[in-house]
Amino acid sequence: MKFLPAAALIAMILCGGCAVFQQNEARQQEIWLREAGFRVIKADTPAKQVLLAKMTPHKIETNAQGDAVLFRYANPEQGRVYVGGPHEFAAYQQIAVSTKARRSANLTQIRPGASRVTGPLVW
Repeated sequence: MKFLPAAALIAMILCGGCAVFQQNEARQQEIWLREAGFRVIKADTPAKQVLLAKMTPHKIETNAQGDAVLFRYANPEQGRVYVGGPHEFAAYQQIAVSTKARRSANLTQIRPGASRVTGPLVW
């Protein structure tokens, strides 16, 4: 019985960490969408809010309207929808892939034991 409060506390901390991670991922994705040229549409009317509520949060969805294909990304917490066409979506993919590749390259350079640091700061 003593472990129940500690387990609940650990679960709350882990869930809070997941929420922060998801918020950071969503924020990063929105930056990439804006850089790619997606338009930001605010859900500032009841009709727009209804449409926003029907969308899957934080996922890029496709929507065909006649011959045109639109790509949409919903952020219900901020009341925004990002909308772009095939050109903007291709630019978004390029930005996301190149940024992830750069991050991956940076992480592979930071390996424990890859290089020895010497000098006055080494204990």
